[in-house]
Order: sequence, then C-alpha cells, then structure tokens
Amino acid sequence: MRVASNRQKIAAISILVVMASTLILGTFAQLASGAPVSSQSTTASTEQIHVVAGDKFSCALLNDGTVKCWGDNATGQLGRDNTADVGKATGDMAALTAITLGAGRTATAIAAGTQHACALLDNGMVKCWGSNAFGALGQGSTTNAGDGAGTAMSALPAIDLGTGVIARAIGAGNQFTCALLSDGKVKCWGENGYGQLGVGDTNDRGDGASEMGVNLTAIDFGTNKTATAIAVGSESVCAILNLGEVKCWGRNDDGELGQGNTNNLGDGGTPSIANAPALDLGTGKTAKSIAAGSNHFCTVLNDNTVKCWGDNTDGQLGLGDTNDRGDGASEMGDALTAVNLGSGLTATAVSAGGNTTCAVLSDSSLKCWGKNSDGQLGLGNTTSPATSASTAVNLGTAKTAASVAVGTNHVCAVLHDVSVKCWGLTPRGNLVSTTPRHSMLHQQQRSQSTPRRHHSQPLHPLLPHRHVIPRPHTQDCANHVFRLW
Repeated sequence: MRVASNRQKIAAISILVVMASTLILGTFAQLASGAPVSSQSTTASTEQIHVVAGDKFSCALLNDGTVKCWGDNATGQLGRDNTADVGKATGDMAALTAITLGAGRTATAIAAGTQHACALLDNGMVKCWGSNAFGALGQGSTTNAGDGAGTAMSALPAIDLGTGVIARAIGAGNQFTCALLSDGKVKCWGENGYGQLGVGDTNDRGDGASEMGVNLTAIDFGTNKTATAIAVGSESVCAILNLGEVKCWGRNDDGELGQGNTNNLGDGGTPSIANAPALDLGTGKTAKSIAAGSNHFCTVLNDNTVKCWGDNTDGQLGLGDTNDRGDGASEMGDALTAVNLGSGLTATAVSAGGNTTCAVLSDSSLKCWGKNSDGQLGLGNTTSPATSASTAVNLGTAKTAASVAVGTNHVCAVLHDVSVKCWGLTPRGNLVSTTPRHSMLHQQQRSQSTPRRHHSQPLHPLLPHRHVIPRPHTQDCANHVFRLW
C-alpha cells in the first residue's frame, strides 16, 4: 500500500439527464444568457437525453437522435467543420445546429475524449471527429475531422470495426477510443503509451493504413471470456466480463488495475491480459456495474455494496483514509472493505469523476465522498476532503435522487421529480452557463507534470476536463434546482 500523492487528477462526466422533448435548446439558451430556468411543472412528456463533457467542450444526444456540441473547438471536436468556439456569446446555444452524422443516420450513444468525440449510430457503426494526432478517430491517418481543414463531417466514413460486427457501447479516453462490440469483444485504438489499447504493445493504432478493421486486434480476456460493460479512465480501462468478473488494463501508477502492484498491463509485459487474474472482489462477489474516476474505479457488487480501488489522494475510495488500494499485496478481495454507506443502506448506482465518488442509495438518498475543494460533495462547504460516505447531500424537502453523474469538480443529480440539481465548481464560457449560479455542467483542468485525464464510461458515465476556472461560491444543493423544459 502506498500513501497517495498530491498529484492533481483530471476526470470527466457523462450525464444521463431526463429532459422534456421540447424546449431543450431554449433551456440551454436561457442558461447561457444567465436567465433563471423555470421551475414550474409541465405536462410535456419527458425523454432521456445523454450529456457528456470533454476537455473544455460538451455534447448532448437529443431524444430525436441528433447530436449537438458546444465549447472549445480548437481541433474540430464540435463537429461543425470549423474551429470557432460555441457557447461564449449570447444566442450561441439557440442557434446551435446538429452535427452531420450521415444521410438518415441518428445516434444512440455518444462519448467525449480530451479533444475528440464519438457517436454510436443507429446502425451500430461508430464515427469520431476532432483531434486525431494519435489515430483516435480510427481513420488510418492523423488528419483531424470536423475542423474545416481536415475531413469534412459530410465525408467522414464510419470506423471499420471488422467483418460482421457492430458496436454496442463506446468510450473515449485521453487520445484513444474503445468500443464494446456485438460479439462481446472490445477493440481500442489511438494512443497506446501505457498499453491502454490492450493489444500487447505500446504502438498506436488507427493513425496509419491497414490498422483498423480485421487488422485491429480485439483484446484477449481469456478462454470463453467476453465483455458486457466497459469503463474508460485516464489511460486505463476496466471491463465487466460475462461471469461478472472484472479485468483492467493500461496505466497502473496508483493500483487502479487492482493487481496488487503498479505494473502496467497490456503493454507487452507479463502477464498478458488473458493470463492476468480477474480482480479479486471478495468471496462470492461479482460486479453489476462499474465506474471510472480519473485514476480509480468503483463497482456496485452483486450484493449492492460498493468497492473502490486505485488512487485515493482525496479519500475517493471511501475507506476513511487516503491510502491507495490495489497497488500492494493483500489489498483486494475480502481485505478490500466495502464503502460504509450507512446502516441498512446499499447502492443502486455509483459514479466517479476526478477524485470524487457518489452513490445513489437504496433509500434514494445521495452520498458523495472524496475531493471537496469546490463544494462538489454538496455539504455546503469546501473544507477538507471526506474520506467516508458519512453525510447525505441535502437535495431539498422531499427531494430524492434517481441518478447521479460526477465530473472533475462538480456533481449533477437527476431527481425523481425529473428536475436536475448541480453543485460544485461552475463553468465559464465553454459550457452552457456564463453565470456561476445557473450552471448545469462544468469542466476544468489543473496543471500537472504528468497529465492523467479521465474520459469516459460508456455504460457508466465519465469524461475529461481541462479548463482553469476561478473558484465560485459554493452552491446550496437544497436551493438550486433546474427543470429542463
């Protein structure tokens, strides 16, 4: 066990938000102009919308299958065939147009990386746009897409995933992308400095000819092992396998691979991913869902308890200390304590981002632990981090949580009355609000000597942020509500 360092960690957010089928852009426009969002009830039917936050940009999957992105656009990550930022000026959001995904095509899922974004289309194909310095767009080149100088969105081909397969889920990391395929295999492409592509070397894929399609090797999990879910962290990935086991690969500085050491996995060293043991989650324990923070992972187990491992700089593992887990012998399995969620309480969902973790509990309350420098724990203060899940977030009178999404320094909860509350550090310019007290989403970067940026959880949301923002006032969770219609 190694005492965690004070390195800053970067993470991301992917939020499943419940919204009305109408007035979605009107709501964003109100937020951008600083006007309050109406909290009056409506009879409009509600639909689900998926929101992801990348590195200084965000994207939304609307209920009609269209995708719209806003924020920083230096590499074309907004998919608008230019590099003009969107969301800084009044009226930007109201005039925001959908990304061209191809004739008749709509999206069923989206993911955002540091400077690229991807969409899973209705036909099971995947398209990515934005920065392509390491081949994260999977086009066999390093030409950006959507920036006006490289590949135009109308001419962007779907990624060749191989013969007879389509994608079921996608995730984007720090200049790399992963897809969970219809045959239960996982393929990753892009930057591979730590073995995060899981193919037994550190060579990038997708940046040269003949590297995709049938030539792109799927990750070998072992005999008769397939994946059912993936969670993409900074430079590491975890997958839930078909028997509820978990295997992780890539960078392992903080024990986030759960192997009892700090050796990277998937980079050609030994053992291989196939030969590496599945994580020991404890006697009789299997994983139901998994979430990735910047450099830590958390899982809801088959008994609805939560276990976390990896970096614990700010107590984000919820174990009452700041010591990493998974980086030394005898720290996993039955020795890894489940997070104490309170007497008689279990988890229905867990989300992680940066150095913060939150769980929706069996009584529909919400508890968060870890970093609190910007009030992201929802406790009404910015005092020292919470290393345990001791206090529930005050969501307001008779308000309960349906789901939660954690960003680097902020948290959003969808309530059972179909309203949304967010708290923590608030955005400037690159997101939908220019007024600190009326923000929905947030992304931030802190400088660091060795960048570690978490990006996405395809099935369990999380994506990267890098934007320096002055600290605002701490938000009162009980009093700040957004109805998104």
